[in-house]
Amino acid sequence: MKFIFVNKSLRFLILIFSFLLPFVSMNTFSVSEDHQNLTVKPLFPSASDENNLDVTEKDKAGVIAQNIQTIGGLLSSSSSQLTEQAKSYALGRVNGVINSEVQEWLSQFGTAKVNLSLDRKGKLHNSSLDLLFPLYDNKVDWLVFSQLGYRNKDSRNTVNLGFGSRYFTSGWMYGFNTFFDQDITGKNNRLGLGAEAWADYLKLSANTYIRLSKWHQSRDDKDWEERPANGFDINGEFFLPAYPHIGSKLGYEKYFGDNVTLFNRDTKQKNPGFAKVGITYTPIPLITMGIDYRHGSNKHSDARFQANLNYRFGVPLSVQLSPDSVASMRTLAGSRYDLVERNNNIVLDHREKPRLEISLPNIIQGRGAQEVTVTANVESNRPAKAVKWSAGEEFHKNGGVLPSSGNSIRITLPRYFDKGVNSYPIHAMVELENGKLSKTAEMTVKVTGGGPFEGNMKVSPDGIISGNGKDIYTYKALILDEKSAQPLLNHSFENVTWSIVNNKLPEHVKFKETKTTTDGDGYLTATLVSSVGVDGVRVKMEFTNDDKKVYEINAERPVSFKAVPQSAGLQLTTANHHFDYVYEPNKPYNVYNGLAITLVKEKFSLEDMPEPIARHNDSVEYKSSSDLVKIVLTPKGPEITFPAENFNSSKKAIVTATVTDNETGAKYAYEYIFNPQRYVFSPEVGNVRLGNDTYNEEQNHTCEKLESKYKWSREAKSMTKEEVAGTDSSSLKHEYQFFSGFGVLQHDDKMKVLNDKGEPKFILYSFVPEIKKDAAGNEYEDRKEGKDETDDNEHHLGKLMCKLEG
Repeated sequence: MKFIFVNKSLRFLILIFSFLLPFVSMNTFSVSEDHQNLTVKPLFPSASDENNLDVTEKDKAGVIAQNIQTIGGLLSSSSSQLTEQAKSYALGRVNGVINSEVQEWLSQFGTAKVNLSLDRKGKLHNSSLDLLFPLYDNKVDWLVFSQLGYRNKDSRNTVNLGFGSRYFTSGWMYGFNTFFDQDITGKNNRLGLGAEAWADYLKLSANTYIRLSKWHQSRDDKDWEERPANGFDINGEFFLPAYPHIGSKLGYEKYFGDNVTLFNRDTKQKNPGFAKVGITYTPIPLITMGIDYRHGSNKHSDARFQANLNYRFGVPLSVQLSPDSVASMRTLAGSRYDLVERNNNIVLDHREKPRLEISLPNIIQGRGAQEVTVTANVESNRPAKAVKWSAGEEFHKNGGVLPSSGNSIRITLPRYFDKGVNSYPIHAMVELENGKLSKTAEMTVKVTGGGPFEGNMKVSPDGIISGNGKDIYTYKALILDEKSAQPLLNHSFENVTWSIVNNKLPEHVKFKETKTTTDGDGYLTATLVSSVGVDGVRVKMEFTNDDKKVYEINAERPVSFKAVPQSAGLQLTTANHHFDYVYEPNKPYNVYNGLAITLVKEKFSLEDMPEPIARHNDSVEYKSSSDLVKIVLTPKGPEITFPAENFNSSKKAIVTATVTDNETGAKYAYEYIFNPQRYVFSPEVGNVRLGNDTYNEEQNHTCEKLESKYKWSREAKSMTKEEVAGTDSSSLKHEYQFFSGFGVLQHDDKMKVLNDKGEPKFILYSFVPEIKKDAAGNEYEDRKEGKDETDDNEHHLGKLMCKLEG
């Protein structure tokens, strides 16, 4: 009962308070603590206007009625909601009084826009204040002004200082302004340059934002750096002359950077931007409502609802409540002192702080002179240079070898000393490309005795040698006295075994010489040769010391032998599967359509049948030294071709085929030297019956007249009988005497030289054999060998052949 009485008493006191403050604006906070913007424009009223400043009884009654309605809602609330509503109501009263009083004081200087938001903790978060005051105003065409601003957003305090000028004509206003923006909390500075163009019912503006601060520690995240983002915006605001209560907004805003926080500080985007559209509705000058929709890159968008109370000091309340007064707000005269339209909050770009860490194993150990691989672990979000290594003087003095740089290195450990120092510190550090150095990482190297030898066997030379049965690899193993750890000089061992790990080529890869006695420096040595190419040969050595203990030493690395090229021959296969073999390297050769060329092993006598260079399960790799010869992979295997489009010189070309025996790993190389030449046939004379009188000089069928499209942009030359079939070494017959059809003809093609009214012309023709029967009645082809130059069989087809000059 007592609680009910107190509850009703509290509601009655709130009702009385609402009547005592009927003219105070109410700004009640919701749970999200949204607030309203108040904009004030001094209009400098005349004396007659001042008489109307008093609020009429009708206006008072309207305000009182509004407050009664609000209090009625409070009184109808349940008991559980009363306390929360009372807090919200009280905060709204306080914020309303603060906003109205501050704006009334600021309005005497120019235009003031105040947004003071007192939250439930008594703090002014997300508040703002902007003030425009004239520095020079002739009331006609010139206005010079200054604009100051302060705002709090995302717990950052930002101040704005700007200067601008506006020039008014009969129909337009043109303005320019410069602003300096400073984020006091985050220590970010920015310069802004803007331009304005206004008319009645129209406002256009553009701004560019230029950063003045460099990268520095972000106040929001310790792992990031921040700086202002460069950017720009374009804004337009439009009103309907026939209905000025309705306004529309269009705008575009863009900023540049890899991690720009445009929409909120938790969303980072690269070069983000957004387009903005909005609609405003002003039923009376006192109230403006609107909604803005922003659509940005990467599917970011939002919508913002705005409700602003625009109270103009010095203007009668009846005017501010009159819908007829809205039109004057849209003219140049009514907007003379409006604030500059710009983004006063600094948009930030971010980047991750350079992260650079290096770590090493705590300890590594091994025998003296042993090679150990060490890898430094580098973690960095920036490009880093190679790791730099360092060691003390004792490490190098005792035989240790440490590369100066590299992320993964091979360290040669110092020698072991029985009663000496066998522990050494190793340091490493890494540098970013911008010069920043990491902290130094350290590891410890411990050298142990471990046996009567020092490290792995050394191998020389470092490169690959030829598998010719003569070139050698030399292996050296340093043997030590187990007690003194000193080399055993000229010491003989009963059992020393040198071997090749998993040797599948004992006939070809073998030791040329092995030693069982150490030399004057304490090394056991051996030499290795091979008569074939082979990769990855590993060598090891076992020996028994004087105490009958058996030890094994492995070579420090595998070695390889390269195959020595052998001379090869050619297998020529025509389209009708006729084949021939050629062994004439360096001779010129011309390839015609339908001819396939492959390499074969060189035969040693005319009776030997050539062997293919590879068996069915071998792998073959072809390589040409010039683009004059091209290797084409076909279902039947690699084939050698001579692309006419590549015939741009007279150089020789070496084709090498490397064959690998997949069972043993042996490699064999075969090569053939080509001297490519190029011959073409004139299509104008092609395929004529030689027995007919179809060829004469008057037709000008010469190679010199050949169209360029047939000669690959080269010079074509007609060939005489001497150039074709003469005894000179440069004649076609001499050059191609070992090739089927001189290397330019298909199988069974013949040659013929015509002497008709002038210089002889060399003509090739396809031979059509005559079918005859022998005494037994069997048919055979009469090829009329030896009659090439005089045969004028009308069935033979001829083509004029031209040589392309190289």
